[in-house]
Amino acid sequence: AGEPCARKASRLFDYDEVLKPLLGREASGAFYDATKRTWGWNSRYWHQRAQHRLDIAATATDPTERRESADIAVQHARFASTIEARHQFTKTTIGRMLFGRMEVLGEIGAADLAEAITALSAAISIERNIGRPTVHPFMTLFTGVTRALDLGAILSPDQRQTVRSQIDQAIELFPRDGDVRSEATRLRRLL
Repeated sequence: AGEPCARKASRLFDYDEVLKPLLGREASGAFYDATKRTWGWNSRYWHQRAQHRLDIAATATDPTERRESADIAVQHARFASTIEARHQFTKTTIGRMLFGRMEVLGEIGAADLAEAITALSAAISIERNIGRPTVHPFMTLFTGVTRALDLGAILSPDQRQTVRSQIDQAIELFPRDGDVRSEATRLRRLL
């Protein structure tokens, strides 16, 4: 709703734009640990904590650490959903973390693929219902599904139909956005 607390949290805990550049990867983790007791109730805290863990996974050289951090990133995203289940950011984060884990590990399970598509479709629907659609869930869906297909994932007929529907919707909503059109066209060819 754009309340001051939500705006502060989204800026304060922003891993990519604020914490990582200012504190670095290691100190960002210590910051999240130190603020958990007072901010752990906030879904945006968990969104960004998930992003931090995915970054750790992406840079880990030890396969066990890579898998563990990627799994924790997904857990943090799912926990954010227990706090704020019907919010587009929460759904987008779940999709982004599932596709991110797939990217980091080079594999995707059918259940993760289904959950990511469902979560991102829900985010798109929520944004449409509140009258504020953005490109972010569409791009996350398109790039994630494209990468999943590159890794050998097989979409069910229902999943293919859902993704095609989102492609059509994105092109209709964002006719002048070259990046959306490019990703949508590329994915449509793969489907």
